Amino acid sequence: MHMSKRLAAISLTVAGFLVGCAQAPTRTELSQIDYGSYPSDYKKSVERYLDMVLRDPGGKQIEWLREPRSMYNKEGPLLGGGISAGYAVCAYVNVRNNYGGYTGPKLSWFLIKNDNVIQSYMSATRDVFDTMQAERFCST
Repeated sequence: MHMSKRLAAISLTVAGFLVGCAQAPTRTELSQIDYGSYPSDYKKSVERYLDMVLRDPGGKQIEWLREPRSMYNKEGPLLGGGISAGYAVCAYVNVRNNYGGYTGPKLSWFLIKNDNVIQSYMSATRDVFDTMQAERFCST
């Protein structure tokens, strides 16, 4: 691995740990969490989101892992410490690369509130932080 790639990977890992070191929500914060309404069609919400963020949305393949469930995410102090809440969905997303070939299914996590994806961690980006976060949220 080239030195610049290794340094970038180490930097992303360290940043991920710093950002992820959030304190647990207080009782007051927990009592005020608004998850929004249960998704009327979570698959459609995620597909609509992917259509906006993927380079080749027509080539996406999705393998759903479970039904949505309420979840919150308290950001680390470097991101302001805010709480995002909604209904979490995990899926394997397979996308096409620049050459038209599929990259293989990658674990992805989506947080839906009122039928809109408000946060996501997609391993398909091959970003170390997104991969770690998708694994963390989908394993709970």
